Amino acid sequence: MKTVNEVAKIAGLSERALRHYDNIGLLVPKKRSEAGYRLYDDEDLKRLRAIVFLKEMEIPLSQIKEILDAGKRDYNSVLKAQKEELVRKVNKLNGLIRVIDGLDSEGKNISFEPFTEDEAKTVSDILIKEAKEKEAEIKKVTSKPVKKEDIAEMKKTVETNLTQGEIGEDILRMYGSKENYLKALKEIDSMTPEEHKALEEELKDIYHSFAKLPKDQTKRHKLVQRLEDNTNKMYHMSNARSMLIVGARSYISDAKVAGVIDSLYGEGVAQNVGKAVLEYYGES
Repeated sequence: MKTVNEVAKIAGLSERALRHYDNIGLLVPKKRSEAGYRLYDDEDLKRLRAIVFLKEMEIPLSQIKEILDAGKRDYNSVLKAQKEELVRKVNKLNGLIRVIDGLDSEGKNISFEPFTEDEAKTVSDILIKEAKEKEAEIKKVTSKPVKKEDIAEMKKTVETNLTQGEIGEDILRMYGSKENYLKALKEIDSMTPEEHKALEEELKDIYHSFAKLPKDQTKRHKLVQRLEDNTNKMYHMSNARSMLIVGARSYISDAKVAGVIDSLYGEGVAQNVGKAVLEYYGES
């Protein structure tokens, strides 16, 4: 039998940690000394070794308790599941690091001032101009002609949402500031038709590649990396992560959106893109 002090030294833990494990029912020594002090036997020490090992693998104490209380000894399956969780966290952190690197390397301004009415009008004018230029493509997807009243309503909706709604908040999150977004819009507007066409063709190729989702995680991630790079170039942004996550969630949860994507690129593409993007960014 060993005392708290002896066990703490053996395990490299503090006595306080051992008392905490006792209080939460994670490691409750079966015996006490005549003076009421905790005493640990061989079974307690065996359980403690498992606790220390699993904790080192970043498994929460509450989960460790569930594993050990269930008498689970298949630690390989536990570690496999934990590896998937760690990969998810790493993907999320790497995505955030890329966002910071992109903003930092380009010296982009970070601020959270809302859009003014004049700025919203500038944005809507550029977006309406693009919509008119792509009228044939829009008609192909919606099967309806674009009417003047539709454009007027679209302009009003864009301006209202930029100053008061979710779109303005999304843009600030994606671009870091309204100045970055306004600059990006002007850069997009100045792109040649050939540059637009090249990016659109590349995007089509990427989406068609998702028709059959690769089983290999590395290959899936390379596809998402291509999509991220294409999106950054197409929208002149450093934070495609936010835009792609929003899109991925709508592909999975919104049947109408998924239907449009599948009609353009093939059955099941929306779900495949959505799942791969969320996995890549650690949001699944």
